[in-house]
Amino acid sequence: MDKEYLSSKIDHSITLVIIVFVILLFSSIQYFAQDHIKIKDTEGNLLISVEDEGTVGSINIPDTNLAPASTTNKLYNINGSLFFNGSGIGGAGTDWQISDTNMYSIPSGNVGIGVISPTSKLEVDGNTKTSTATIGSYGVTIQDIVYLEGNLSGGTSTAINYPNGFDAQNSHILSYKTRGTATDRWYAPFEGDYIYLRQSDILLLHSTSYNTAYQVILMRIN
Repeated sequence: MDKEYLSSKIDHSITLVIIVFVILLFSSIQYFAQDHIKIKDTEGNLLISVEDEGTVGSINIPDTNLAPASTTNKLYNINGSLFFNGSGIGGAGTDWQISDTNMYSIPSGNVGIGVISPTSKLEVDGNTKTSTATIGSYGVTIQDIVYLEGNLSGGTSTAINYPNGFDAQNSHILSYKTRGTATDRWYAPFEGDYIYLRQSDILLLHSTSYNTAYQVILMRIN
C-alpha cells in the first residue's frame, strides 16, 4: 500500500509540473507575441527590441547621437545609420555625421570638391552658386553682385535705374569704367568721373562727352 501510494503521488507531481510548464510556456509565447521582446536599462531606456511586423519580424536598435565608449564587436545606431565594430554598414560612414537638419565632417581637416588636397576648410575647383555669403568676423552678408553695362547719353552725365532689390543704402560700387569712341579701349575713371548713388537712381558722371559706353559692378549687402 505504501509503494502504491508513493508511486501515485510521484505520478501526480510529475503531471502537475508538466501542466505548470505548459502553462508558463504558453503564457510566455503569448506575452512575446503580443508585447514583443524589449530590453531596457535600469532607467527604463529602450536598448533593443524585437518587433512583430505581422508575417515577419524586425529588430529595432534605437537611434542615438553617440557611439559607445568601446565599439569593438558592437552594433549600434547613430542618427539612422548602422555601425559595427566602428565601421559603417550599408552606406553609413565615419566621415560625415548627421545631427537633426545639420551635417558636418567628423574628421578634422579640409573639404575639397574637385580637389584632392584642399588647402582651406572648403576648396572648390569649378563654378559655385550661392544666394547669400557671410564674410569675415564682422558678419557682412553679401546678397548679390550685378554687372551693368550700357550706352552713355550725350553730355557729361547719365542716369540709370537700380537693379531689382538694390537701393542707395545697400549698394556698393566695386568697379566703374567707360569706353571712348574706340570700341576696344576701356578707361578707369578720370578725375571728375564719379558715381552718385541717389535715392531715385544711379547718376554716372563722365568728364568727357566723347565717352560712349559704361560698365558698372554693384554689390548689395545686408
